[in-house]
Amino acid sequence: MDNLLAPLEFNDSTDLRTPQIYASHQVLFIVRDYVCAHCWGMLTAEHAEDRINWIVKCARCGDGVGFVSKYYTDKRKQTDYAEFQEVSNLLKSLNIIEDTSRLDGKSNEQLLEELGF
Repeated sequence: MDNLLAPLEFNDSTDLRTPQIYASHQVLFIVRDYVCAHCWGMLTAEHAEDRINWIVKCARCGDGVGFVSKYYTDKRKQTDYAEFQEVSNLLKSLNIIEDTSRLDGKSNEQLLEELGF
């Protein structure tokens, strides 16, 4: 018998963009350990037509978007924040920008325009 508590394993041929049907024990791991591949938002599960299995989808984007592990998104957030700190310090040291709080909430285009590009 398969180990029902084992985490899911995906390979290169697994198409996570196509809505797939999952068993109850799989849904617990997916919703706990994965987020939407598009917005990194929370996943939800709803009964499939057979009322036995489940379909997993993003609460915001819907189905067909796919998902990535929370581990991946957590690592990316850490890396992105570290890069932001590095660039902020560089811009301050070059006297290009004094107050990095002005960077919050602006698009890349807006930031580049402020820097003169």
